[in-house]
Amino acid sequence: MPSIPNLDDGHDVLQPIAVTGMGLICPAGINVPECWDNIINGNSAISDISKRLRSETPVRIGGQFPESYYEYEKDNTPRKLLNRTSDSARLVRLCAYQALENSGLEINWLNRERCGIVIGTSFAGEFAGANYLHPANERFNVLRKMRSALSAWPAIEFGFKGPHFTVSATDASGAYAITHACELIRSGQLDCALAGGVDTLATEYFIDQCSTAGLLSRRNDEPARAMRPFDRDRDGFVISEGCCVLFLESWRHARARQADPYAWIRGYSCATSAIGSNSEFEMAEQMAWRMESAIEAADISRGKIGYINAYGISTKISDRQETHAIRSVFGERACDLVVSSPKSVFGHTMGASGAIDVALSALTLFNAIAPPTINYESPDPDCNSNYVHNDALRLDQVKAAMSNSFGLGGQDCVIVLTREDSTDEY
Repeated sequence: MPSIPNLDDGHDVLQPIAVTGMGLICPAGINVPECWDNIINGNSAISDISKRLRSETPVRIGGQFPESYYEYEKDNTPRKLLNRTSDSARLVRLCAYQALENSGLEINWLNRERCGIVIGTSFAGEFAGANYLHPANERFNVLRKMRSALSAWPAIEFGFKGPHFTVSATDASGAYAITHACELIRSGQLDCALAGGVDTLATEYFIDQCSTAGLLSRRNDEPARAMRPFDRDRDGFVISEGCCVLFLESWRHARARQADPYAWIRGYSCATSAIGSNSEFEMAEQMAWRMESAIEAADISRGKIGYINAYGISTKISDRQETHAIRSVFGERACDLVVSSPKSVFGHTMGASGAIDVALSALTLFNAIAPPTINYESPDPDCNSNYVHNDALRLDQVKAAMSNSFGLGGQDCVIVLTREDSTDEY
């Protein structure tokens, strides 16, 4: 591999950002290959989690990590960090290591003055409950509860001296983190960055809160069929835990080392809708505006978008709004666009979901295959786009994809990716 030249003599404001590495841990698996295999094959990772719930919580299902995760965490985490870090911080650290290794870039070859870290989270395990109050843990409570610790621990461990920080934008947190990292790279401050999202909210307290708000599915007797985005009989989402970290590089940095990225982040748009929760039409209008703005920022024809990784959280209103927004943006082409919601397999990971969606969009382009929307059994006339129903779909001609994140409270982020970096084809 060639050595990386000093690239701090300019910036790449108009160039796409390379996605060259990924780390992923979620209910579907403890690394990218395992997660991708289970997602593509539609193997539901939603289960009965009654054993971790103490009270008679009306919702008894969720997405929890495979049993293999805990041994993996123990084997790959220094003993001193087990007490000093939160579950979320340990997840970020493990996924960051996966992303760096997956990128094929030796860390010692990096100019660490020009490497940064941006992590998104909605709550960072704040609702883990009594775990923090155990006397054995009390000494390190402050370290664990600091959201900045999510980016600080890997920055210290890897010696990255560029900006590092944590952002919070509800469900869109991971996507926001990725766009912040892209801005730092495009402005010339960084050559590369680790960026992603994390949340560990499959806990009694948080499930109780979301259940009271009427957001969750109550299919306790059939957990594997509970997440059913765009299906007529959907009744809410399933809370899951997860983390995803991407290794992002500037166009020049990736090209200098002859990397073969999964995909290129070409454009994005983030904003807050700032409208009342009872204004469903306006919400769909804002979603459409965000998608249009992202396409404009990507400087490609909307006709080139061939796949949409939908927000698709399996709630009545949100799925309907997103469908209307897609049809508003793409018109008659909406019938041909391939749309899916991989969340149907592993649940809603909240602050991690935006980053996971971007990773899966990149993998869709790289592998030319779209993940399925499982449990789609009864068509909803209000959700009449071209959804990938139950089985994965080959996408040999698709060169551009869109990843949608529409967070609670109107914090929205849409990211457009392409398989190639050349502007000639788009």
